[in-house]
Amino acid sequence: MISSVRHDFGEFQSGFEQQFTFTFENAGDEPLKILKVRKNCGCAVLDLSSDVILPGKKGELTVSILPNSLEGPFTKFVFVETNDNKNPFRRLSISGNAVPLFTVLPRKYIYAERLKLNEIREHTFTLEKSDKEVRFAEPVVSCNYLVETNLSVIDDTTSRLTVKILPVKAIGD
Repeated sequence: MISSVRHDFGEFQSGFEQQFTFTFENAGDEPLKILKVRKNCGCAVLDLSSDVILPGKKGELTVSILPNSLEGPFTKFVFVETNDNKNPFRRLSISGNAVPLFTVLPRKYIYAERLKLNEIREHTFTLEKSDKEVRFAEPVVSCNYLVETNLSVIDDTTSRLTVKILPVKAIGD
């Protein structure tokens, strides 16, 4: 018997691990064997206390949601197969709303198309924090061309990032 087959984490910051422990109790006369435990996503880590639960004893299955592995509302499942003749398969459900620490608008990536030498390509992003305590550091850029960035604070929750790509011919090109 499982204490609960559903758990809702509610709303939480996606940058932090979430954990819930499902408890199994063996109300039968024979050892309860956990034959298989599967999950339907890579966002969770499962930790089973024991794969055999003696009569009258309890076992635990801890489900941990990895930091930054989910964004937005979600429902995920864990499937447990046992030697219980009456109820050999159980589906456990975890759900919640993983709020990212910040969102990037209009999108997270730049598609610069084909760059022309000496033609500046500029992109502006709005960074909206879900928590006022989040602080942005200066951007780190890796590019074959010269890139300039400017990060400016608009208000407590909004910043603007401007990225300028300066494709100039390098020595040896």
